Amino acid sequence: MLFLPGGLAEELKIAAYADADVFVLPSYAENFGAVVMEALACKAPVVISDRVNTCDEVAKANAGIIVKCTPKAVSEGIESILLNPEFGKKMGENGRKLVFDRFRWTSVIGELMQVYVSMGGRDH
Repeated sequence: MLFLPGGLAEELKIAAYADADVFVLPSYAENFGAVVMEALACKAPVVISDRVNTCDEVAKANAGIIVKCTPKAVSEGIESILLNPEFGKKMGENGRKLVFDRFRWTSVIGELMQVYVSMGGRDH
């Protein structure tokens, strides 16, 4: 069943991600895709467009399917997960690992601090 809930309170949002067979974001422009990370953290496999800025990390971690932003490509991505639930489950597990290994605040802050430190001696 297709479920497009709109905005949800935090508890309901987490429950929806956790219960999802697949999370889909066919965006034409997404600078990060926080909702993708939320879905992955809840072990939902994702189908995202190649315009979501984190698509390379998702692909490398085998946490989701990256597609062109066309109806045919998106539907094929969704179908490939729905027809193989074990494949989707494995992607969900990989996604949670990706989020906790790469995108936790402790990791991100460390990387950001390195950028700031490296820029400290530069002329502006």
